[in-house]
Amino acid sequence: MRNLLTFCVVLAALCISCDVRAQTAQELLDNSRRAANKGLDEIDNILLVTETMGWSTLEYFEKTSSIEHNGETLYVMRNVPITELQERQSADNPMANATPGDLQRAAAVVEEQGIRMENEMLGAMNNSDVGGLAGGAMKNLLMNPPKDKPWLSANPRDMTHMYAVMLNAAATEKNARLAENPEAEMRQQLADQERALTSARVVDSDPIDGRPTVALLADDLNLRPESGEDFTIDKATVFFDARTYMPLRFRMEGVMRADGETRSVFIQRDDEDYRSVPGCGDMSKPFRSVMSMGGVLNAREKAELAEAQVQMAKFEKEMASMPPSQRAMVERMMGPQMEMMKKMAETGAVEIESKVVEMRCNGGLPAATEIVMTTFGGGVRLQ
Repeated sequence: MRNLLTFCVVLAALCISCDVRAQTAQELLDNSRRAANKGLDEIDNILLVTETMGWSTLEYFEKTSSIEHNGETLYVMRNVPITELQERQSADNPMANATPGDLQRAAAVVEEQGIRMENEMLGAMNNSDVGGLAGGAMKNLLMNPPKDKPWLSANPRDMTHMYAVMLNAAATEKNARLAENPEAEMRQQLADQERALTSARVVDSDPIDGRPTVALLADDLNLRPESGEDFTIDKATVFFDARTYMPLRFRMEGVMRADGETRSVFIQRDDEDYRSVPGCGDMSKPFRSVMSMGGVLNAREKAELAEAQVQMAKFEKEMASMPPSQRAMVERMMGPQMEMMKKMAETGAVEIESKVVEMRCNGGLPAATEIVMTTFGGGVRLQ
């Protein structure tokens, strides 16, 4: 009986391997799309609260449409900006109803009023004793303070200019929203994936955290991202769970040229702890993700990191003598950053961990208090 069980285990492992190798790149990609799309037919919106290095972020996704691709119905989920969520929560707010043109015209009016008030104040100073104090130096200080001391300004134009900048920024953000086309973006992503298949192939891969994997590899890419840096991506690999087809790891490898040297660079994202939660049907999301980057530090930055390690060791000794409550507060505020620096010193790679604090489906818009709590509460749960 023991020999039979052993034989069955070995056979099952071999069958998994055979199934993986029998897949084409197209079949693997289709399976992964199907897995990512699973459960979305019953979901209208998703709220995610993610904590990264002690700071929390709220993301809200809502279904906008669906498209047909290779015989499958794929659902389009749009990430709604926080500013738009706030506007929807206060529909009577003039900012919520203003068009980009309204905001830009308001910014121009505010700028004009600021110039007018500045001229009036200068005229008043010139006609008073204040303007002549210290040979006019006092007037100059009040109206044109040092850049590092803007709070000394008495110039009304400084305040109105700041408000105009905010109005113009809001107009730019609204224009960007109007230009959004989530369905077109998804179709473009699908087209890009199909093109990438021409240079991709299914390859053998080792298990990740004990889970059998299948990998899709594309090499000889020679891609130059528009990042402003001399960085070339030569190779990209996606590792999928061989049973569920959910992505477990995405890794890019390439070369960076900077500061007179050429360095091998990698960027990797690991997705772990996939879960389904009540109310979200069959949809599954990773509750822990780790982004790591290696080879990005030049010689000067490595030296600075070594010096920072020395200073951090001194700081940790000082922390040991702090009262427990004070030490706990410092660890809560700086613990993740200190841990990241330790790993950087040990491996030379930057590593950033993110964890999902909460996932909620079909709950509608988050309340204004929820946004504030999540943004400034350091990972406060909403329920």
